[in-house]
Formats: sequence, C-alpha cells, structure tokens
Amino acid sequence: MTPVVLRWPADRQQAELLATQGVPRFFLVDAGAEPPPCADPLEDWVRLPFDGREFDARLDMLKERARNHPSRPQLDGNGRLIHNGDWVPISPTEERLLRLMIEHLGDVVGDEDLRAAAWSTGPATSTALRIQVSRLRRRIRPLHLQLRTVRGRGYVLETV
Repeated sequence: MTPVVLRWPADRQQAELLATQGVPRFFLVDAGAEPPPCADPLEDWVRLPFDGREFDARLDMLKERARNHPSRPQLDGNGRLIHNGDWVPISPTEERLLRLMIEHLGDVVGDEDLRAAAWSTGPATSTALRIQVSRLRRRIRPLHLQLRTVRGRGYVLETV
C-alpha cells in the first residue's frame, strides 16, 4: 500500500482516520512543531525543509515496512469482509461486530461493547453473541483471520 503524505500537525485528524484503516502515513513536520510520536510501524516523518535524499530514503523504508506489515481487514459496506485480496460474505450483524473488532484489531473488545454495536434494537444475550462469534470464526478462517476468546472479558481479532 502506498503511503499517504500528510502535513503535521495540520493533517492530524486525517492521519488518525488513516491509522484506523491501516494506511501508511508519512508526515512533513512543520518547522518548530513537535513531531508525531510514530509508535506505529506504518508512520514516519521528516522535518520541513528537508533534503530530497532523506525524504526518498525514509519514504522507501516506510514502503518496505508497509509491504512486510500484516494488512488490516476491510469491510466494503456491501456485505463483504476483505483481507489480503480475498473476501468472504458476511451478514449485517457480522459486519457490525467486525467493524468494532477491526477498529481495535489485536486488542480485547468487551462483550457489552460488541452486543451494543451489533444489536442496536436492544442488548442481546451473551448466548446470541457467542453464536454469532462461533459462526464468524468459521467464516473468517479462510482469510487467515482469527477470533480469540478472552474469558470473562471479550474477544480479540487477529491476523494469522
């Protein structure tokens, strides 16, 4: 995936959105501004004004990290979960569950948060959530995605 070049700090909000989508970000940091923390391997920066060779070298390294970084699953809004060029069909309920899990990829998402996200008409039972997660586990397996249970806490979506 090609990195998006952004101004820092002017494009901070756009950077946050792109981060949730797993898009690589390269920041041109305004002179005198504090640079972004860049804890994510899909981020890098150079301070303005910059040397063209440094810009090219850092951008090439970011591209290489992005190539070797596991891609983030995506929802296309048409009932498909896409990952690494493959896709599986998903139900509207599964899509709502996955939207929250993809936002928190690799982190525990609590049962209550998942039930609230998936069933807007009212809180669903723990059993209903377990059934949906069980179906979802089988459905996403071909995409090299895994849903793990954290007993008493929630679920974690991971790439494998």
